[in-house]
Amino acid sequence: MDFDSYVAGIEPGGLNDVYEIKILICYLIHSIKKPLSEDQINTIFQQDGLVNYFGYRAAMSDLLKSNHISVKIIDGQEFYILNELGADTAETLKTGLPSSLRNKVVKSAMNLQAKVKKERDTQATVTEVSDGYVVDCVIHDIGTDLLRLKLFAPDSIQAQEIKKQFLENTTDVYKGIIGFLTNNKQAICELAEKCKE
Repeated sequence: MDFDSYVAGIEPGGLNDVYEIKILICYLIHSIKKPLSEDQINTIFQQDGLVNYFGYRAAMSDLLKSNHISVKIIDGQEFYILNELGADTAETLKTGLPSSLRNKVVKSAMNLQAKVKKERDTQATVTEVSDGYVVDCVIHDIGTDLLRLKLFAPDSIQAQEIKKQFLENTTDVYKGIIGFLTNNKQAICELAEKCKE
């Protein structure tokens, strides 16, 4: 593969050296302290143009062969974890990477983790019924669901909009319902002020 394949799509400040990419992968997994899937790592690197896909693939392959990282199966999906050698690499060589790059990759990873958690904890499904659609909105919690709400919509467009707004504004929906049901005027006023923004 030619050199251009390893630098295409990299933003200024990104990495194209496979050695540096390997350090960045180890640093990322070490900093997050949670297993990450291949897609998650790739998304983190690609969304800000930090690393080219081909450089990323070459680095991952090398890290697996050298036993810096290994695969762990969780709920039937492959995730990458650091082995002792990978953790040592992250700690020892992290200063070889610019701090702005380290901060950016960790921030992107934290945002991705928050998005994954939110998607896991909230659900909205649309079901067609004889006279329209029902949108079933759920906020999961440990044990009993925190909220389960079924709403009727006369058409598919409105049902999809309800689903979208619930998923994008789950916290506000929950605060609003609890505020109204407990007559918490402060919570209601805060949401009303937010709507004015």
